[in-house]
Amino acid sequence: MSHDYDPEWNYVLDRRPPPAVKKLVDQAKREHGPIWKALGFTKKPKFAYVRDLSEGHLARYVGGTESEPVFVLDARAIARAAQDNRVDLQTAVWSTLLHEYGHAYVESVGLHDDLNPDDEEEIVEKFAHTAWEDDWRVTYALSELNERLGIPLDQVVG
Repeated sequence: MSHDYDPEWNYVLDRRPPPAVKKLVDQAKREHGPIWKALGFTKKPKFAYVRDLSEGHLARYVGGTESEPVFVLDARAIARAAQDNRVDLQTAVWSTLLHEYGHAYVESVGLHDDLNPDDEEEIVEKFAHTAWEDDWRVTYALSELNERLGIPLDQVVG
């Protein structure tokens, strides 16, 4: 099942995101296929650049789009966060994407409504950190994510 969600319905689009961030997101689109498959995404995610996400967010997974995940990115905020935190831009972009993929996964396995928002944030942040810091050990990071969510191995997607 697909959806017709358009980020412009809820966000102000950024039609000219910083080129360095856009380049890294485009690279991620080319290289993250195995991650998407491991997480059970059956369709390629969609990405939109937006301005001024609320509450200081760098990006968001758009809930309800798990059939074809939609992610909105505040590219300018990501670039500022990289600079403020003294990390390279690729780390900022890709760890942000991994974090948001975690939210899409939590929803796709039907646990979003069962988790306290703070617990979900902690769980998906740990997934992103493990997947990024451990040389893309996505399978390990996903098994750790499933364990934290209480999903038995025989019910794992991907």
